[in-house]
Amino acid sequence: MKNPKTVSDLVKQNKVQEFLEVETKEGILVLGLLPNCLAARAGVRKDDRIVSVNGERIYSLQDYITKLNNRSDKVVLEVIREDKNLKFTLDYNPVSNLN
Repeated sequence: MKNPKTVSDLVKQNKVQEFLEVETKEGILVLGLLPNCLAARAGVRKDDRIVSVNGERIYSLQDYITKLNNRSDKVVLEVIREDKNLKFTLDYNPVSNLN
């Protein structure tokens, strides 16, 4: 594998955590959300750690993006918040999101 030269290279090679020398944990940490995005409306909050999408474990942002790209109309996120496991359903069906 070649050495990354840009941030984009790091993301493509799934090397961001290694480059930044941060502890690798399961899932991804939510650093912030847009107020009316699907995840926020479902109950996801800043500082939650998303650990699975539709029951499939994720270990990086790339895992998360890949699983969302292969989703159905409903996505179940498993989240760890203050040592509690929570599940939130995101509804990507445009008709049901009109409310």
